[in-house]
Amino acid sequence: MCNSMKISPHFRVEDWKKLDLTNEKDWHIAIEIFEDRIRGSFLGLLEGIESKEYAGFVVMALDCLLIEALQQFFRGEERIPEGNLRRYYIDFLTQSTFSKYFSRYMAILFYEHIRCGIFHHGIILGDSKICAGRDVPLANLTESDSGLIINHVFFHWQLAEEFNEYLVRLKDPGEIELRENFERKMDYICGII
Repeated sequence: MCNSMKISPHFRVEDWKKLDLTNEKDWHIAIEIFEDRIRGSFLGLLEGIESKEYAGFVVMALDCLLIEALQQFFRGEERIPEGNLRRYYIDFLTQSTFSKYFSRYMAILFYEHIRCGIFHHGIILGDSKICAGRDVPLANLTESDSGLIINHVFFHWQLAEEFNEYLVRLKDPGEIELRENFERKMDYICGII
């Protein structure tokens, strides 16, 4: 039965379908469902392992999936439109809280070397590297300027911060377009047309 499908660790499709999003109280439940979904499927899974010595690759893989999911919620899209994935990363890394760390050029390198390297080749491409350490900034160009050095611990913390800021914005009734986009994506997830 489709209605019994879980959409997060503690909520099912029918929990979403019961909501009346013209009611502010139900909006807070909708945000709670979303927060449970993201923390249960992404952020919570990485708690405690993001700083382990060899966790960088898996942390970045899951963080890339979260970037793509968040962009779909921001834009209210069912899925990433064909041929727009690169644009998703450029926009996310240069127009979010990450903009203080990423130029357009660095965002392109991140997409090509980190995201595509992980998902298409199972490695980090080019001159780019993933590492950790208190003395390593979140993102920096390599000496040759042809790759990135990404501190996966700081990157993950910043992504969690971006998610928290999104939750704050969703709680604001004045964020009409953001809420409409969010609702459209959740309706798609729950099979509501």
